[in-house]
Amino acid sequence: MLKNTFYLALFTLIAWGTYHLSKPTNTPPDLFFDGLFFENVIGHVDRITQGPRAVGDYFHQDVQHYIIDQLQQMGLQVVRHRSISYHPKNKRAAPVANVMATIPGSDPSRPALMLMAHYDAARFAATGAGDDASGVASILEAANAHIKTKRQATNNIILLFTDAEEIGLLGALAFVNERLANQDIGLIINLEARGTSGPVMMWPETQGGNRAMIEAFAAANVPLPVTTSLHYEIYRQLPNDTDLTPFNQLGGINGFNLAFIDGHYHYHTSEDNLANLSLDTLAQQAIQTHSLLKHFADLDLRTMKSSESLVYFTIPLLGLVSYPIVFNWVLLGLIALFWLIGALSSNRSMASGQRNLLARIWPLLLSALLAYGICWLLLWLIAWWVPVTQDVMQGFPYQGHAMMLACLVAAGIITFAVYAALNPKNRHQQLLMAVMWWWLMLLPLVYHLPGAGLLIWPVLLASVLLLTGPLWPRMTEQLAPVMAVLSWLLMGSILINLPIAMGVDALPLTAVLLAWLLALMVYLISPMKGVWQALVMLAIPVLYLVAEMVRQAPISEDQPHPTSLSYLYDHDQQTGHYYNYDVTFSGWHDDLFANPVSAADRQQFSQQYRKPVRHLAQLDQPIALPPIGVTLQPPLRQQQRRAFQLRLNAHGNSQLLDIYATAPMTIHRLAIEGRLAVLPEPLKIQAGQRWLQYHFDNKKELVLNLEIELDDPVAWQLQTHSYDLLEQAAYGLSARPPHQIQKPFIASDNAVVVQSFAFDFDQ
Repeated sequence: MLKNTFYLALFTLIAWGTYHLSKPTNTPPDLFFDGLFFENVIGHVDRITQGPRAVGDYFHQDVQHYIIDQLQQMGLQVVRHRSISYHPKNKRAAPVANVMATIPGSDPSRPALMLMAHYDAARFAATGAGDDASGVASILEAANAHIKTKRQATNNIILLFTDAEEIGLLGALAFVNERLANQDIGLIINLEARGTSGPVMMWPETQGGNRAMIEAFAAANVPLPVTTSLHYEIYRQLPNDTDLTPFNQLGGINGFNLAFIDGHYHYHTSEDNLANLSLDTLAQQAIQTHSLLKHFADLDLRTMKSSESLVYFTIPLLGLVSYPIVFNWVLLGLIALFWLIGALSSNRSMASGQRNLLARIWPLLLSALLAYGICWLLLWLIAWWVPVTQDVMQGFPYQGHAMMLACLVAAGIITFAVYAALNPKNRHQQLLMAVMWWWLMLLPLVYHLPGAGLLIWPVLLASVLLLTGPLWPRMTEQLAPVMAVLSWLLMGSILINLPIAMGVDALPLTAVLLAWLLALMVYLISPMKGVWQALVMLAIPVLYLVAEMVRQAPISEDQPHPTSLSYLYDHDQQTGHYYNYDVTFSGWHDDLFANPVSAADRQQFSQQYRKPVRHLAQLDQPIALPPIGVTLQPPLRQQQRRAFQLRLNAHGNSQLLDIYATAPMTIHRLAIEGRLAVLPEPLKIQAGQRWLQYHFDNKKELVLNLEIELDDPVAWQLQTHSYDLLEQAAYGLSARPPHQIQKPFIASDNAVVVQSFAFDFDQ
């Protein structure tokens, strides 16, 4: 039992250690690094986060002017790129104002280096210290440090601060569509964040292979690099984009993303502020930005494209390791060879060997099943015990780190117990089965996702023991801990990053990965004297989790409850409803839902207005709100299509307009405020689908020009949002208590006016 406990504790320490060694610690605010003053970075973040800065917010334009002022103080000529941008995928549009400046290089004929971050923030009372004031601040100070050296770089250095990223990459998309043709850009370094702490991770976005990019990144000698090709493979499978994506996909420009993702529970909330932003993380981002600028400012960026790709990963304190993808198959071939030698040397009878191998599959399956089950059960119990955790919509609640530690340690204990109980003697046969299992999984995985080749290494290290086990058992006992430690140095931080990146719901699957990883370390597992030993060990992480849940109050001013409240007035039916998206009642205006509607009525409301609400109440005396003004200019008939102009006049407090089609339609041409939207193909809009979400700035009049099919009806539902629900006296609503914040990712604190609009062209 002591030996098993020792190894479990060791693996836990290695995993947490490699994660925390990936970033600096105890960073002083007055840090000076190679010409970069960290105090300036902090000062920029402080200034940028003085107020909400979503498109249309009062502080948005102030931050734009602050960035322009800082660039002009550096002696740079500033260009402000204004446009109306429409994204044909998410159907969102807004007026945007990108800010750009160029540091001239000595050879303007060479492709330029671009540093990019977005200066807007999410519309959830968020000041966006991490997302993305940190990126703006890092670029400003890195550029300032470079200019103060008075050394002219070879390449032009473009500084681009994009707008409306949070709405759907609208500023970047507008720049690509309207300005990119006038720029010769060889490489982009894009700064992002999805939290307030954690190591800064790099992943490239490339056209073709990544070899040139990874080799150039390695040559830059970036301090404390954190990256793996496995992370990029996962990123590619998820519906995540950054401002770099349109440059890469539409413009064919390669680039690096630098981002941090821990402290995810602060993401897109008012808690994403300077007080919660890790100075260690901010320093790592600023220093890495500075280092990359220095390196790529003189590198010939025409060499940044290649057809080949590499598998790559970083090891804390050692740096970046990379090799060609074809090497994946060499390693898999070695594993197959080692497995075959190990199987032949341990079984004189092939028939008995096959029977023994098949018998060894049960520990693999049972340990994975139990590891998944214990994690799922713990998460279910927490959701039942502390249901407020389900209102943290980022997927990683305030107690997420404790949940992650308890679940994964419990999964490790169960795996050790299963292997110790089912057959603790013939460990060589168990390892043969584990290596074969991994090899069969890795074959299709690395074929479809070559960057996942990192996962081959723990299997290769374990397969070495298949060679030594039958011949030199004593040496194998001594070699097994070394191989296990090397595997954990590679995999430990990945097991932590997976649930941080994908949320605690990914813990059960992470536990399965952990169980199968530990199966490769079966030589370290000692027999247990009875089930009670496993239960005693299992009680440790469970009690730790209970203690942490009790110690950390589920809700406090430091860990506020995300809540929502909205009012919808249907102008056609003259009905009013209060609704929210909260799993639990918070004590704030719960009385509004004292007489909720039936489940059937709630479902009908959700379908009619496209809002998946959880609590809904209809007012006996609705608060009437005026509709938006809509006028349609008589259409001009064409041979196959109908073109017309729509003019909408919103009220002074309107900030958002949604337009849904109530009948199918096809949009061939769309112009917003005279700016023609770039449509790769006609927009086929289904009934009930939104075809426009427009974010207003100070201008509340909107002019749309459309071209549709002749037989397409104009039958729409318009929803106008104003985010002043708590400020308007007519509602009589109090402000949130200090231990609550506005819920992110959904429209809240808003009054919505719904109206129908239809036009009969035959009349």
